[in-house]
Amino acid sequence: MRSTILFSILFGFLITACGGREYKEQSGHHNGDAIDLPAHEWRLVELQGKSIPFTGDTAPNITFLKQEGRVAGHSGCNRFGGGYQTGTTIAGFTSLTFTALMSTRMACLEQARNNLEQAFTTTLEKVDAYSLQGGFLVLYHDKEPLLRFESVQP
Repeated sequence: MRSTILFSILFGFLITACGGREYKEQSGHHNGDAIDLPAHEWRLVELQGKSIPFTGDTAPNITFLKQEGRVAGHSGCNRFGGGYQTGTTIAGFTSLTFTALMSTRMACLEQARNNLEQAFTTTLEKVDAYSLQGGFLVLYHDKEPLLRFESVQP
């Protein structure tokens, strides 16, 4: 238990430290004529065409921290963070890549949540574009939808 708390604190410090000037310059999050990603929470509702049965704090989510050029979220059991880059928009798709993604390593006791987390993180690494469709954010690889998130606004 003590090591889990210590690791969580160290991970939080690492994520904060990565927001420094040199990191921002490396992970320039906006170039070209990309549409800005709204900086609020997005909750996963679909993964590779399959609905996600988890809700609330068990559902994976993602938040784009535009000012820092970072992304943060919850993958089902663990917190994750890293950088992101967007590019130009062509035919409704805006390029998007994630950089230097990191995650906590807490054990996930429920097998279903563990399976979801593994599928989510593996799929997130493949993303190369996004589109905004109403209240949804869709992430793609080779123009094929991989992840669909619903907007979670306070």
